[in-house]
Amino acid sequence: MTYLPFGSLSAEFGADIQGQIARVLGPLGVAPDMNTLQVPIRLSGPMGSPQASLAGDLFVETLRSSFKPEDLLRRGLEDALKNIGGG
Repeated sequence: MTYLPFGSLSAEFGADIQGQIARVLGPLGVAPDMNTLQVPIRLSGPMGSPQASLAGDLFVETLRSSFKPEDLLRRGLEDALKNIGGG
C-alpha cells in the first residue's frame, strides 16, 4: 500500500476521481482539499511486475475522515437559514 498526492496522478485518472468525488459530495456542498488529498494505491503481484490499483475502500475512508461532521451540519444550517430569510 502506498499513498500518492492527488496532484501526482495522471490528468485522466485525476479527472475521473475528481469527477466521482464531485458527483457524490457536490449535493452536500462540500469538497476535499485536492492539494492535500492523498490517494491510496494498492500494489499486488510479483516484485518484477507489480499491479497498481486504487484502494477504493481506503479512499472512501480517507475522504470521510477529511470532513468534520460539524462542517456538514453548519452548511446545512446556513442553507436552511438562507431559505427562511428569503435569500
